[in-house]
Amino acid sequence: MATYVASQMDLASPDAANLASAYQSGFLTASILMVVMIVPAFFLTNKLASKVSSKQEVV
Repeated sequence: MATYVASQMDLASPDAANLASAYQSGFLTASILMVVMIVPAFFLTNKLASKVSSKQEVV
């Protein structure tokens, strides 16, 4: 995230408005990446639970 904020600050003059905009962009990027990484985990846990329950029924 710090790399993204630093690259955004290189494009603009260093004042408070541009600094806030750079951190906002960094936060938005981090939030989107977090969602992209967490959503597949929800699908994996459902498949894992169904496989475990089906194996327990067979035994």
